[in-house]
Parts: sequence; structure tokens; C-alpha cells
Amino acid sequence: METTNFIKDLKSKGLKLNNSRMQILELFLGNHTSYSAPELVELLKSKMDRATVYRNLNFFVENKILDQIQLQSEAPKYELTILEHHHHLICKHCKKISCIKSKSLESALESTKNEINDFTITDHVFEFYGLCKDCINDEE
Repeated sequence: METTNFIKDLKSKGLKLNNSRMQILELFLGNHTSYSAPELVELLKSKMDRATVYRNLNFFVENKILDQIQLQSEAPKYELTILEHHHHLICKHCKKISCIKSKSLESALESTKNEINDFTITDHVFEFYGLCKDCINDEE
């Protein structure tokens, strides 16, 4: 979705997008990456205080603009809900997160749903932990 249309859509739903919210949204819309709250605080420290960042992250999650991704023993990350469904590759060394869109994972889930009785899967998360290319090269 184009940034301008995304902003118009949010405003048409009656969501207030003040200056601090726009600055946070622009980071996410600019590169479609995920950020933790501490990363955002650091990036925005000259523009807003820590409490404002956290308060706005809560607002975005409550209004389904951002998803919160809870990683193993890491600070939660946030990413736009408008991104196409995907899964994460997480480097255990540098903590970089990459996205993977896999039709085979989704097919496996569909097959699993057929094997499960008396339970309805409403959501799922697949996260893969390992080493990214850069960290593998650094170890050699």
C-alpha cells in the first residue's frame, strides 16, 4: 500500500496521527523493517522522549497498525500489519531479522489443520534462528 493512501486510510478510521505518531510511522513505512522499542527510542531521542515512544507503540498495536513480535529472550520487535504474511529468520549473533515468504510452510500448516480435531488454529508464528551470511563469514 502506498504511504499516502495508508495515512489517509488511518485518518478515515478516525485515528489521530499527531507529529510523534507520524515520525514513528515514517520509520516503519520508509523501509518496512522491524524495530524494538529501545531501537526506536535511540533513533528518535532528539525528537521525543522514551515514554512517548512506548505510549505510541501501544497505540499502534491496540489499533492494529503494528504487530508485536516476541522473540526468544529478546525485546519484542514491531512491524507494520499491512506487510504480506511472512515468517522470520533471526540471526543469533547480530540479531538481524530477515523475512521469508514460504508457500511450502503455509501448505504444511494447511495439511496439519486437516489432522487436528476439536481445535481451530486462528494464528501462527514460525521463526527460524541461526546465523546470517555476514556472521557466518565473520566466523571463518
